[in-house]
Amino acid sequence: MQDLDLLLGHYAWVGILISADLGEYHRKFLLITQYLISKGCLSTLEQCRFFLQGLQPALEACISQHLQQKFLDHCPDDPYDLSATYEAISFVLMGMSSTTLAQGPTPSNPSTSLTTSSQDHTSAKIEALMAAIASLGEMFKSAIQTQPVGARPRPPAAIGMGAPGLSICNFCSRAGHYIRECEVVNKYIHTGKCKHSANGKVVLTSGTMVLCGIMGAWLRDCVDEWHRLNPGQMAAQMLFEVSAIAPVLLKDAVDQSKCSCPTKPVDQHSEKMPVGVFTLNRQT
Repeated sequence: MQDLDLLLGHYAWVGILISADLGEYHRKFLLITQYLISKGCLSTLEQCRFFLQGLQPALEACISQHLQQKFLDHCPDDPYDLSATYEAISFVLMGMSSTTLAQGPTPSNPSTSLTTSSQDHTSAKIEALMAAIASLGEMFKSAIQTQPVGARPRPPAAIGMGAPGLSICNFCSRAGHYIRECEVVNKYIHTGKCKHSANGKVVLTSGTMVLCGIMGAWLRDCVDEWHRLNPGQMAAQMLFEVSAIAPVLLKDAVDQSKCSCPTKPVDQHSEKMPVGVFTLNRQT
């Protein structure tokens, strides 16, 4: 519809003065309107009505007058056939010069022609407005249909820090506590599904935040969905943590064994004394 509006506006501004201009306008008009008709966006009657809107007011008045004289029994509210309108434009262009078209014709009843022209412009504007509203409705409908199935809007109480009575945990969706006090978070940390970062945020075991593309209404659902898509991450993370703390545990065990079996200090003077003197000193 936008291409059709641009085409009609261009030729209504530039004007159709010779048969070559008419042929070019007719060819482009058919290319756009036939595509819109095949998609169900335009009817045949609307096609015939839109064809006259690409003409300047002077030429349009001449064409309307010629068609009224040629088709006496035609209803004024119905648009003329596209082929008949094209032949009428060709006939008028052959008998009129570009100067006459620029000056405009002298109709027998000017008030009737002006009224008909204004009505046509008003109806065209109304039809364009209705088409824009219909296209906007289709855009909203398609946007709603393309939303993820698992995603749903959270209740207003979950947004921000409200009153204590309205607090809802963003992790488990239960009321009465926040995520820092959630027991479900501690259970997930114990099972190795998530952990607390240095900033106190709940992150995956790898230390990264849960991606926004993971489907889930709450953070717990997102964590479960991530582990479903990435199986074996909990075992790998636990093995990594055990391998990281194993050297520390081994060092502590060696230090404790040394402390439990202390070495007996040796008296330096006893090494130099004879055996009898050392025994006598111990008895005394």
